Amino acid sequence: MKFLTKIKLFLAFAVIIFIMIKFPQLTGLVIDNLGIDTDRALPVPEEAATPPTVYFSPNTNITEIFLQYIEDTKSTLYCALYDIGETVEQKLIEKSKTADVRVVKDDETREIALKNVKEDGRGLMHNKFCIRDNYAVWTGSYNPTARGSLNNNNALIIYSNHLSKLYNEEFGEFWSQKFKLGERSKQPSVKINSHLYTVYFCPEDECAEKLYNTLIDAEKSIKFMTFSFTRTDYRDLLIEKSRRMPVSGIFEKTRINQGYEIYKYLNDTKTDNPELQLDLKLDENKYNFHHKVFIIDDELVATGSFNPSKNADMYNDENLILITDPVIVTRYLEEFDRLFS
Repeated sequence: MKFLTKIKLFLAFAVIIFIMIKFPQLTGLVIDNLGIDTDRALPVPEEAATPPTVYFSPNTNITEIFLQYIEDTKSTLYCALYDIGETVEQKLIEKSKTADVRVVKDDETREIALKNVKEDGRGLMHNKFCIRDNYAVWTGSYNPTARGSLNNNNALIIYSNHLSKLYNEEFGEFWSQKFKLGERSKQPSVKINSHLYTVYFCPEDECAEKLYNTLIDAEKSIKFMTFSFTRTDYRDLLIEKSRRMPVSGIFEKTRINQGYEIYKYLNDTKTDNPELQLDLKLDENKYNFHHKVFIIDDELVATGSFNPSKNADMYNDENLILITDPVIVTRYLEEFDRLFS
């Protein structure tokens, strides 16, 4: 009798596990798309929040927006910034007189005079994010330097307690000198105003694989804007996808020793296989085309500091955020269409 009871309990447990994996939407759980990750099998939190905002340079002076973002700090401002120009440096110093301002930067970029500064020691600390007052997250491709607003860049301000917590945890690792050695986030996703946001940090969250899997899931179209594109697995996937859907992209024209090789290979493949739905161009900005953006099915945007390159995935500290908010996606689509045309 006890043996039969144990069998019944085992079968019941097996059914529950099957439902959790096969139908996560019924349980409110998220299972990591690379397999079961019990640490990440947690309910996705939901928040009602101030709508996010997105900015594109050079049409918008993102530096002015960022200076105001700093000025609006009430109590805390924690930033992980690859490079910092003099104007932003002075603003951070000024704000540090009335708020707790801490900055982590790459050790090979210009020195700054702010008191609370720490640097990494190997690879690149390539992030471009800040957390203001544990609520307003700044992220994107923009470096707050003199050229930051002259380059093609994107920047977002996202209001979220959960995202702020995730970015704060990453910043805390940097502040403890844990570069390239961080812990994976237990729950990288949150629904803000009913729209899913997911953030990954490299190298611990394997950003290249996460983005690759997102591209695999594309069903209608892929659009991209990239500064440094060197991954041949992404290249081959885009070719395969272009057999069934439009794939269009813009490359930084000056990266002739890196991304240009991918650009040339894709164009040559298109010439040899005219049936492919590949449409590519080089940027026209005399400064840098600094985006790191993929748009999937006109429904999801991937952005942040992460370039599709080996260095970004294995050797740098980076962040990648996936966004399904249709207002934000539309803004990126409009910017892509404007630049592509």
